Amino acid sequence: MGGLERFGIAVGNNGGGDPYGGWVGVFRDSIGSFISNLAGFAPFFVAAVAAYSRSPPEDVTKEDVEELKRKCEKLEEQLNFERFLYDEHSAVSNRQMESVESLLAKARETLRSDIDIVTSNVNKDYEEKMDYLNDLHDKLLERQDILCSPFKRRRYRLNVEDQLINIGMMSPHNDSLDIYNGLNDIFTNDSFCGTSRETNGKLIWIYNKYWREKAANQRLEDITSQINRLLSEET
Repeated sequence: MGGLERFGIAVGNNGGGDPYGGWVGVFRDSIGSFISNLAGFAPFFVAAVAAYSRSPPEDVTKEDVEELKRKCEKLEEQLNFERFLYDEHSAVSNRQMESVESLLAKARETLRSDIDIVTSNVNKDYEEKMDYLNDLHDKLLERQDILCSPFKRRRYRLNVEDQLINIGMMSPHNDSLDIYNGLNDIFTNDSFCGTSRETNGKLIWIYNKYWREKAANQRLEDITSQINRLLSEET
């Protein structure tokens, strides 16, 4: 049985040698170069071609070589097609990834803009509360100064207290900071007098700190709540 017949390739019988002027040997060398690129895809067929390339049988015919060439070309076409599919798949995957990354970038930019807006609104509300508390504290110091002064009449103090109660009741920050109840507590229980306007009172300073800390905590809670809301909308 000839070299190609051992691998299921039919060959003729021309009686020996290379009847085609040495071109079989040349093609054998080209086949040997090509098969090294096919080793991962068709190991059995490559083994057959390799065996032929090393020791071509004397009874091989031109038709045998042409058939071998056609099989190699067919295998090469198949490999090229598979390589094309792989490249196309990779290209599609890359385009999809670029699209996803673009959408994520837009989503991040939109989310960042929304967070800036809600943060700005919350900070504006916080600054309004601080301005209100500054004015309120000045009024309370004025009230305490009247209380502690032997030269100022009681009715002046009561008039200032009535103004503060009305301000506390009408303030949009009353519910969140509990201004009204704090004022009533100060007017009822704070009669301490120090040596100056800045040392008069006890509850005045306690409530001033309490209201400011409460406003700061509400600012943090509001920002956290708004950001969580935005994140939940995105998902």
